[in-house]
Amino acid sequence: MAKKLLYVVCNPKQDSNASRSQQIAEAYIDAFKEVQPDLIVDKINLFHAGEDLVPEIDEDLIFARAGLSFRGLKFEDLSPEQQRKYKNHVACCDHFIDHDFYVFASPIWNLGSPHYMKKYIDNLFANGKTFIAKPDERRGLLTGHVQHIQTRGGTYSTGPLVEFESGDRYLKIAMEFMGLTYQPVIYAEGLDHNPRQAPEIVAAAKEQARKAAIELATSTKGE
Repeated sequence: MAKKLLYVVCNPKQDSNASRSQQIAEAYIDAFKEVQPDLIVDKINLFHAGEDLVPEIDEDLIFARAGLSFRGLKFEDLSPEQQRKYKNHVACCDHFIDHDFYVFASPIWNLGSPHYMKKYIDNLFANGKTFIAKPDERRGLLTGHVQHIQTRGGTYSTGPLVEFESGDRYLKIAMEFMGLTYQPVIYAEGLDHNPRQAPEIVAAAKEQARKAAIELATSTKGE
């Protein structure tokens, strides 16, 4: 059976040619498919997904999740709007689960990822589906591999901003909490601070992405 890769874009730019994080991510995916040509790639752009695909965690959805999880409510006890939003939440989570590999492409905005990333991840936290949290047990339920492609206007790998980078750091914590294997982040940084060098920085990140993709695709081929 062919493996499935979920390509999650968190960028307002729909044209991948205008997005450096997407350019690097697509170099990664192309290289992965060279090793596993039957790979099925499913793409979602969180900025353009809409509430039906990635619902807002609002009052209705909080009530529905809590009511069904530990307050003893049945689905029929929810209002029509609460039922609709809860169904969308479950569908979003199930869609994520139904993959073997995950590639996230995002920039750093104000030390972290754009807010749509947090909204998406909030939908993936589902006790009993992506993790188990009990007084005597806490473990992730998912298997698979996550690769984050991140573009950075400044420099976060060394220097005074190292401890301030929270986009990749949070994604790693969340994915590992759910049981997924998190690959080292691939980044292109200093793009705004060194604009003349940006083409070379992106090219180097693409090459790194290709090597990482081939290595992972080769090691997981036939599993």
